[in-house]
Amino acid sequence: MPLKAWWANFSQICGYSFGWFLASSNYLQQHLDSLYDQYEETGKFPTLHQLYASIVQTTEGTRRKSEYHDSTENRIFTLVSIFCDNLNVSEGIPLERICELPCVVELHGLRPAEANWLVEVILSWIYFYRLYQDQRGEELRHVIFVDECHRIFDKSKEYRETAIEMGTPIITIFPSQFRDFGTSLVLASQQPCQVMNSVHSNTLVKVVGNLSSGLDIQAVSEALGLDDELKEYIHKLKRAQWIVRMADSYTEAFLIETPDYQVEKNVSDEEVLERLDSTFEKYLPTNPTQSEEPKPKIILPQLSDDAWSLLFDINSHPFKGLTSRYTDLSLSGRRASSAKHELVEKGLVNEVDRTLGGYRPVRFLTLTNSAVDLLKNVGHDVRLWRHTGHMGFEHQLYTVLIAYTFRKAGYQTFIEKPMNKERRVDVLAIVEGKTIAVEVETGSSIDVQNKIKILDNVDELVIVSDDKPSLNAARAITKDEKVRLVYLIDYLNELRSNYSSKSSGNKYIKHKKRDSRSYSGNKDGTKSNCTERLSSSYELTKKPRNKENSQVE
Repeated sequence: MPLKAWWANFSQICGYSFGWFLASSNYLQQHLDSLYDQYEETGKFPTLHQLYASIVQTTEGTRRKSEYHDSTENRIFTLVSIFCDNLNVSEGIPLERICELPCVVELHGLRPAEANWLVEVILSWIYFYRLYQDQRGEELRHVIFVDECHRIFDKSKEYRETAIEMGTPIITIFPSQFRDFGTSLVLASQQPCQVMNSVHSNTLVKVVGNLSSGLDIQAVSEALGLDDELKEYIHKLKRAQWIVRMADSYTEAFLIETPDYQVEKNVSDEEVLERLDSTFEKYLPTNPTQSEEPKPKIILPQLSDDAWSLLFDINSHPFKGLTSRYTDLSLSGRRASSAKHELVEKGLVNEVDRTLGGYRPVRFLTLTNSAVDLLKNVGHDVRLWRHTGHMGFEHQLYTVLIAYTFRKAGYQTFIEKPMNKERRVDVLAIVEGKTIAVEVETGSSIDVQNKIKILDNVDELVIVSDDKPSLNAARAITKDEKVRLVYLIDYLNELRSNYSSKSSGNKYIKHKKRDSRSYSGNKDGTKSNCTERLSSSYELTKKPRNKENSQVE
């Protein structure tokens, strides 16, 4: 089938499997289409890893698109992480060849979400392949057995909120339409009440053994059309006894007994691998080494040793102020200025001034996209900057400072802590037994209704913003006593004041006056404040959003 046609179906399948709404599926489709030019140039199919890289390297400017980005990145990262290099191939074993072989797909060890996704992708590919090849008719081409089918053909998929927007899940059409392509489905389940209606409605032959659950008995009785007498007989069936009903040739239910087949489970993993090697070898690419693209030669920019040291330090410690950074690198004022000038001139670093609550802003150095790509190519871990670039440097800076101040005061603190299925918060702190969630806003609007969804999980929600008009507008529509809306600079001053009180043995106090004595002069004549010292002594060790560990370390 045409590649773009498959991508359109693939993005839809991911949406159904992961419970996305249409916008997130369309966002995934957008990134798939962006890889098409690369496919036309090389003739090689993009891999799942390349799709993930395309998403990670994208920075979205609007809140709505950031939400689509986050949900998509999280799911695709999980697939890349769990399947590793199994799906990182441009040319693999053709599925149409596997359909011609007696093949078992063993999903032992996979989590249910990823196992369901893989099965749905495979079944969908078979369906669309038969459709585009016009392989129709009564001829039996293929038989698919699905054990524990309630995991794949799950009844709840028909009633998700996403099904209302995106339409009937694609998995529901397989029982009714596979027969038209010469494909037979044999489904087995010990929990028939959990199986979706399309399975009960479209199976030709139904076979039921002993069941003990009333819900399962009721579901099977309705599917087979059993009267009360036969319904009561289900839980009396003995081993190898079955009630059968067929939908065409013999429509009356009848009883059968089958032999007790003993299956030996003594096949070793080595025997399985040996069989795989001998069976699939002929289907692998003939000379995969020749199909690999040559790695481009990395041309390093001409930089001094001081400039390289400064570049590496910026990558490892994104939130250091200039003064502390130069001190840690043992750079004099002249050498530091020269190294910084080199990086700025080469387009690797930008200078950013951020107000942190004092008379003068604090100056930071941020990496450009060119610098991130360069560092990645020479083997450095750039995950902090990939994540910081997506979230926004200013947003991450304020989040880290707020979290660090709570943590420094001895309170248990988390960054980007999941609260429920819908929301996570930028900072969560447990202060004197009170749960305080802090959300940082650096844009021109505040989506209060979205943020207050976590109020059932916290004692207080603090929304801080650097835009006073947005704060005033949000205050006008916010009546909940558990919600505070505070100007960002005022909140940083408040936290510094509270930290000093905590150090003196006092308890956490909500409101303090601005402390103008937090500034001190440096030897080189520049100004430094306690907020910069906090940022310089804190190394951001949390991982990107889609990692599970979000606690400040």
